[in-house]
Amino acid sequence: GKNVYPAGITAAEVESFLAAHPEERASILDDRTVVRRATAEALAADLDTLNRVPLIAGLHPFLAARLADLAEHPDPKRLYAVPQSVAWARPLATAYLALLHAADAVEADDAEFAGYLRNRGRDLLSNDYESGDAAWVTGRFGRLNAQIGTYETYDDALFGVKAFPGMSLLLRDEAATAELAKSLGSLQTIEDALPYEPHKRVRSEIPIGVYEIIADFGQARGTNTATNLPNDPLFSRRYGRIILMRENIMKNRDLFANALRRWEAAVAPASRAGLSADAGSGGFQRTLWHEIGHYLGPEVTRDGRGLDQALQGWADAVEEMKADLVSLFAFEKLAAAQLASPERLAAVHASGILRVLNDNRPRRDQPYQLMQLVQFNWFLDKGLLTVDASGQLAVHDEKYAATVAGLLAAVLELQLAGDPAAAEKFFARWTDWKPELHEAIGQRMRDAQTTRFNLVRYGALGE
Repeated sequence: GKNVYPAGITAAEVESFLAAHPEERASILDDRTVVRRATAEALAADLDTLNRVPLIAGLHPFLAARLADLAEHPDPKRLYAVPQSVAWARPLATAYLALLHAADAVEADDAEFAGYLRNRGRDLLSNDYESGDAAWVTGRFGRLNAQIGTYETYDDALFGVKAFPGMSLLLRDEAATAELAKSLGSLQTIEDALPYEPHKRVRSEIPIGVYEIIADFGQARGTNTATNLPNDPLFSRRYGRIILMRENIMKNRDLFANALRRWEAAVAPASRAGLSADAGSGGFQRTLWHEIGHYLGPEVTRDGRGLDQALQGWADAVEEMKADLVSLFAFEKLAAAQLASPERLAAVHASGILRVLNDNRPRRDQPYQLMQLVQFNWFLDKGLLTVDASGQLAVHDEKYAATVAGLLAAVLELQLAGDPAAAEKFFARWTDWKPELHEAIGQRMRDAQTTRFNLVRYGALGE
């Protein structure tokens, strides 16, 4: 349950309850609620929170009456959901006050950033992020920026819908951001070329910047290379999305050196040149267009349902794979229009192959690794990748464009259909792991690594 569902509960039990109580589906599967069993103890604790913290109670004026009704007939087989601000009232109230103090501290230097911090503080208590997301995406801040709140749903192993708290504090690289803005070109051209219909209109400009990470906390802590938020399709349609490229992660020499060792262990010498010839650029550009890829393509199913709730536990893996493929697809179009050099295209191609190399068999609750395995197996099936006599991978670049376009079309269809059973069948078909192939290549990569995991430390925190 990971603190957002009752301990020990199964997806089947939740689905059984929702089948009997369809009116509860929206609240139970909301990304920012915590699910409880309707025991007398749980209901009493939540009612006590509302009584002790009137600021939160006032922002959820009908919740106490609903909980009181449930408390008259407690039933541990019944489920109910409360906003995160009720479930985690004390820490979120503390965060609210801290953000107000932070806003006062930066007001004189950056009034817009201060306004965003105040909006986001209220969001944490109201459980409604619209005001903060609007201020964040449309704001014109100075050099500081911050991702604050519960956004990413990768840790929800039951349904893939629950978001977990995190925060990142960032410092913008002015020169790199200005250079990046010049390179984006027309996003509508890429959107119109994607293999799905009907296409949507996209904003000609999106807030994007290159940043140094000062510190990460909670779900955000680690080696994440970029941020692209908000995920909410309504908010992204109304206000757009913000992309924050994490330069000191992407250009970290130790991280790239480890990636290069994995690359050389898995890929035959004749196919390695793209990565080594343009080491930083390929990964940076592929990651950039991956984040832009979240901005492009379907936002809802054909029948108007949100992708997260429609595809449930498969939503994250499908969305991340779409973004990966859009990045590779877009670079083919940019190169054809002579907006990207052959050398840059080769570097992105190499980065796209490096991306899908798993050194261990993924679990079902690992959306990134699962979608990487799908791509790897599709690339093998279509002949983009073959295995040579030494057991290493050969890359057949002439098949790159058609292979990527074919898989992208299949993934976009999964999103438009919004059928979790079809997604389950698709992933079952394309996540085969063979000892003589996948495990052998994985073992090569494991043997080449000097470290298995990375512990990130932040100088700003005195670590």
